[in-house]
Amino acid sequence: MKILKDTLIFLLPVWSLFSCSKNGGLMEIPPKPEESILYVTIAPENGTKASGNGHGIQEDDNTVESLEIFIFRNEGEDAGSLESYKKFEGRELSGLKDLEVKATTGAKVIYAIANSHRNDWKEITTLSQFRTVESSLLSENLKSFVMTGHTEATLQVRTSLTFSVSRLVACVRLASLKTDFAGTPYEGAALTDVKVYLLNARENILYHDGGVPSASRMLNYKKVVEGDVNGCAMTGMLYDGVPEDITDAGYHTAHYFYCYENCIASETESDRFTRLVIQGNLNGHTYYYPVDINREGFGYDPSNGHKGILRNTGYTVNVTILRPGSTDPDCPVVRGTMVTTLNVLDWATMPTVNVEF
Repeated sequence: MKILKDTLIFLLPVWSLFSCSKNGGLMEIPPKPEESILYVTIAPENGTKASGNGHGIQEDDNTVESLEIFIFRNEGEDAGSLESYKKFEGRELSGLKDLEVKATTGAKVIYAIANSHRNDWKEITTLSQFRTVESSLLSENLKSFVMTGHTEATLQVRTSLTFSVSRLVACVRLASLKTDFAGTPYEGAALTDVKVYLLNARENILYHDGGVPSASRMLNYKKVVEGDVNGCAMTGMLYDGVPEDITDAGYHTAHYFYCYENCIASETESDRFTRLVIQGNLNGHTYYYPVDINREGFGYDPSNGHKGILRNTGYTVNVTILRPGSTDPDCPVVRGTMVTTLNVLDWATMPTVNVEF
């Protein structure tokens, strides 16, 4: 009896792996998934507390107010279906290490979104649906920038994963502004009533990879649009005033602006380069000084590896104005109008480029 009992124990799991096929043969049935506990660590560990309350403070840029984990199945007939979702916030985010999410064993696609600015994801049940969801620049704000990342893994009963998230926004910083009118007909004059703003900033971007949706509107399209400026959750996101007249002595208070990725190869009537524009009055006339961010002729350096604006990247601009500018904010100035210095950084310093126009 002991031998028979041992034999039965051996055969049961073997037979459980097979079933009859339509042609009468045996076909293998994959093992039933077991419950899996996934421990997620977001790296680098940016922390969830901020040490300041202004622009340019790294801890503020890294703040995580909420973190949402999505686990999609990546095998079998139901590949692409949402298997597990969990949101962490408040005390659960005292750190970004070993956050526990329940799932099942097997191949998965895993996404993490920090600061999504969404109330819920109830309509999302598949990976294909998830990949169509858009983040809005109008909702972005200091200390709650949207950050996303993903990975693929085969989960065991217990699995630990570490992967990174990065911001969807890029930062454009006007670090300094001055005139250099000495020896010109404008010597002693000042640029007055100065405004600084971004033109042609994408309104929406896809959460899952930062890509451009099929229908993508631009904020401040070719000019300042009051509804776009006032519609931003962050004051000064796209538009800011300069409280001083600009002279040869220079102005060195930084102004920060934020936008989504825009790396188009060339412009069309509807798809435009994102521009930082300085607007001011000179001798009773309004002039514009548009800077095409990280483009040829505006401080572009091929060693940066890209043209235009990338997500999670900072662009620092210094401008010296030499003469009257353009009469249209979306049209470039002629050479010899200003000097631009551009510093590009992936939230880490990269080379500085000096260009004279």
